[in-house]
Amino acid sequence: DDKELPTPKEPPLALFKQAAQVIALAELGRTQQAREALKAFQARSRAVLEEEIAKTPDQAAKIRKDAEENEPALFKTAEAKVLLAEGKRLDAIRLLLDIAEKESLAREQHKYANDPPSDPWPAMRLVGDVYLAGGDLGSAIDAYKHALDDVPNDAWCLAGLAKAYAAR
Repeated sequence: DDKELPTPKEPPLALFKQAAQVIALAELGRTQQAREALKAFQARSRAVLEEEIAKTPDQAAKIRKDAEENEPALFKTAEAKVLLAEGKRLDAIRLLLDIAEKESLAREQHKYANDPPSDPWPAMRLVGDVYLAGGDLGSAIDAYKHALDDVPNDAWCLAGLAKAYAAR
C-alpha cells in the first residue's frame, strides 16, 4: 500500500531505512525501482560520509577507513538483493559470502553484537536461501549448517535446512 514509516532525523539512521526500502523493493519484484533506490541510497551514503569528514578534515583517511571496515552488513545486503532481483545470482552470492565472512570474523573477535544482533539475519542464512531458491540443495544445507554454528537454533536457518533436506 506504499505507506512508509517516518524517516529518522539522524542521517546514519535514515540510511538504514533507505537500505530496508531497497531490500523491500527488490523482494517485491520492483527491480527497476530497487536499482534506482540503491543508487540513491549509495549516493546518500557517500554524502553522509563526506559530511562527517567535513567536520574533521584532518581525520579523513581514518574516517574513510573506519566507514569501510564498519559498514553495516545491511547496506551490502541491499545491493545483493538488487543483484538477485536482476538475475545476477553469482554476483549476489559472492557479495553475500563476503558479508558472511566479515560477520564470522567479527564474531570470532567478539566484535559482533549478538544480543540483540545488529543485523536482522545471519548473512550465511541468506546464502542458504539463495542456494535453496536456485535448487543447489547441498550448498544450501552447508550454508544453513554454517549459519547455525554462529546462531544456534535460529528458526529461519532451521526452517531453510528442513526445506533443503525435504527437497533432496
